Amino acid sequence: MRVRWQIATVLVVLVMFGAGMAWAAGAGEEEAPAVEPPETLTAVGHGVHEQAAEGLLEEFFEQTGIQRVEWQTFGIGDIHSTIMRQAALPTAPFDVGYVFTNELDPRLLSRLEPLDRWLEESQIDGFPEDFSEGMLDAVTHEGELRAIPMRGVVDAVHRNMAIFDERDVAPPETIEEFVDAARELTFTRDDGSRVYGYSAQGTPDNIAGQVINFSRAMYPDEDAGVITPDFRVVIDQEPAIEAIELLRDLYQEGVLHPDISTHTVDDVTRLYESGRLAMWMGNITNYENFNDPERAVDAGQSEVMPLPFTEAYGGDRPGYATTVFWSFAIPGNTENTEYAWEFIRHLSSYESQLHAGLHNANQPTRTSVLESEEYIESVPYAAMAAQLSEASQVGWPAFAALPEAQEIAGEEIIRAMHGEISPREAAENAASDLRDLLREQDLLAE
Repeated sequence: MRVRWQIATVLVVLVMFGAGMAWAAGAGEEEAPAVEPPETLTAVGHGVHEQAAEGLLEEFFEQTGIQRVEWQTFGIGDIHSTIMRQAALPTAPFDVGYVFTNELDPRLLSRLEPLDRWLEESQIDGFPEDFSEGMLDAVTHEGELRAIPMRGVVDAVHRNMAIFDERDVAPPETIEEFVDAARELTFTRDDGSRVYGYSAQGTPDNIAGQVINFSRAMYPDEDAGVITPDFRVVIDQEPAIEAIELLRDLYQEGVLHPDISTHTVDDVTRLYESGRLAMWMGNITNYENFNDPERAVDAGQSEVMPLPFTEAYGGDRPGYATTVFWSFAIPGNTENTEYAWEFIRHLSSYESQLHAGLHNANQPTRTSVLESEEYIESVPYAAMAAQLSEASQVGWPAFAALPEAQEIAGEEIIRAMHGEISPREAAENAASDLRDLLREQDLLAE
């Protein structure tokens, strides 16, 4: 009986292998998989992901034979705890997961299906040239792509041209000019109101983002910032130390708001909308709010630009921008990998991203969509978003102790800004604690 069972098992494996080979052979011609489709495909994500897929799945159903997609929607934290937990089971009870940049730590990435072979067998048109290299780097683990970016935003410098005109200052084209402009745009009006040339959300969990921004703008060709994507601590290197020095100087000169270390995003956007902040680097989608006459005193005068690079930069990138984004992923233990890939491939097409962008406020990750006339007519900052998305980078690598890492770096940076310690001391203190933290996580790259 055991011999017969073994022979039967081999035959089943051969049949399944043959079915898989038949699908792979025809995948380049965009044929549906040859294996029997499940009746239902299950996706784990946020409610906005379900909304973004509205009106886009009929063709997918017709091509694959799948009858429906069951959506399991949660908040961001619950999405990733669900995916992490279920991707560790013998078989995952879902087929496609929507994963957010800040939650994509190596443990989660290791439980996701490597996608390189699926891309070879059944390509996404325009991949990878139509997607940001920085985004793709962030979803690559152990040399293999684990997710496909589908919805994201970038940070841009918002500049209030009414204040620029009031002070007769030209928009900066280099980081050196940016710093000079921030100083020139800081003044007190006749009515006693103080205007700040630049400020930011500066709580301990946020202020290190400014060090990342400025260090990468000043040293665009180096591994600048706080922690690199491969988990090397670089906050104690010269780019970051110079960035901390710059923040200290701007704070002590009064260019940055005196309450920056308690300011949240809401505080800074209110300051900008009130006409008392000339420049702020944040989510590009604020462009619409800043030009809304019901919200902003200088509506119609707000523009967006990248954080410019140093005058010594000789490359062709438009400037520095950070990004956060959502991606499609497949758990490594689903039984419906082929169909999960077809779902991702279908919703990653130019047509799908354009439709989602126009109808569901779903900012695309494909550069060609951002640059399309149809999208630009709907979103006035789309052309700038396209430039920034193409050159954008992820500020922090994701890992379980990221909030603690941000606090460690932020507390030391704030101490330096207040003059309690030198920027170099702050950088060295933070670097030592960050290396200890990464060792505890078994992530530190020496």
